[in-house]
Amino acid sequence: MLKVSIILGSESDLPVFEESKATEVLEKCEVPWALSVISADRNPGQLTGYCDQLRAQGAEVIVAGAGMAARLPATIAAHMKYHTPIIGVAVPSAEFSDALDALLSITRTPSGCPVLFAGIGKAGFRNAAISAVQILSNGESEERKKIRKNLTNYLSRAGKGPQIEFRNSPKESPVKYFMGLGEGWTHRGKVRDTYDLGNDKLLIVATDRISAFDVVLPNGVPSKGFVLNNLSAFWFELTRIIIPNHLVRVIDDITTLPGNFPSLFNGRSMVVRKAERIDVECVVRGYITGLAWVEYQKSGSICGIELPPGLIESQELPEPIFTPTTKSKTGHDKPLTFQEMEKLVSDVALAEEMKAKSLEVYSHAREYAQKKGIIIADTKFEFGIIDGELSLIDELLTPDSSRFWDAVDYEPGRAQKSLDKQPVRDWLADSDWNKEPPAPRLPEDVVSATTKRYREVYARLTDRSLD
Repeated sequence: MLKVSIILGSESDLPVFEESKATEVLEKCEVPWALSVISADRNPGQLTGYCDQLRAQGAEVIVAGAGMAARLPATIAAHMKYHTPIIGVAVPSAEFSDALDALLSITRTPSGCPVLFAGIGKAGFRNAAISAVQILSNGESEERKKIRKNLTNYLSRAGKGPQIEFRNSPKESPVKYFMGLGEGWTHRGKVRDTYDLGNDKLLIVATDRISAFDVVLPNGVPSKGFVLNNLSAFWFELTRIIIPNHLVRVIDDITTLPGNFPSLFNGRSMVVRKAERIDVECVVRGYITGLAWVEYQKSGSICGIELPPGLIESQELPEPIFTPTTKSKTGHDKPLTFQEMEKLVSDVALAEEMKAKSLEVYSHAREYAQKKGIIIADTKFEFGIIDGELSLIDELLTPDSSRFWDAVDYEPGRAQKSLDKQPVRDWLADSDWNKEPPAPRLPEDVVSATTKRYREVYARLTDRSLD
């Protein structure tokens, strides 16, 4: 559940925010947050619409930062009907001195609009984050007590240890939960944000958010969004000979699109055609591992498919099997037999085509990956209808949707070295987490190991470097 919304008045305010320790405060205190860039002067309608979304999402504190004598905090305060605490930050501008920017921002706040101004620039954003956490810690519920304890621990350690290194590259942005919310924002998924470009096109932005067991984790994985976006595009092009897909083009220069989208989207976004989504995840397994291995040990079958006795962990199956699941908007996906999928789709011929294309794309990709020394143990596909044709949509054969193994280290009978988010799954499986929200924060060594795997699998499959 979103707790703190950070709104900047301009993309030019992003560097000041990124150089602050505001993100460190919120993440160390385990407070869910999101960032958007919306101008009160240029896009007042968009701003009020976003405020309505925040109210619906239950945002408890809003931090608003802008330069040039901003009226952003006051506009937000007025539209939120004064029920949500607003913390203002004056962002230094080239036109005014720091002190004058802060003074003008405060004096532009109309009488009756309660806004707490937390300071100027980098220090202001950090102060605002601390103030937001203090507001959230006020109370005796277990959740608020935990936030209060986290804040106490953070402040006691503040100033000690290594400083966070921030990068401005779109591939390495520390703003892992960036929402953007430019014109036409329509949906926020577990990992991707979607914008309606009008006509028959969407803009899909891959973030650094990471999910496991169908739950979004509190911290993200650097480079992840860039890898997901570009690796999906790579596979979309490679599999067009088998089935059409929704990809139009990858966006490396967001200014080529109409609208007010931030440069942070460069390399992380693609324009796609709109599709009529089919709410089934089409899973193909070539090896027995993960939950499938657990199910096989109990029943000798997977999703109602009987398998030969005596298989061992990570063993290659006699032939790939199709094991679909539901696609849940909230909660966990549930396994389906093929007969259950037919009923869900309500079209036997369509269900058969989805199964056939899933197996064909998997086999084609597996053969290609083997030449690169990578085993695709399993993967999942999503389909939609475009111009009356079955088409691949969403993502394709990424470390988020697939298990990649290093062929050199492959040895049946044990868990394999992965080139996907398996370090995340393993750490969570060994924790005492019950697989329900909220998820625990990932340790830095797990984040680092996962980042390394994402970058490696991208480089090996595409022969392109991220550096």
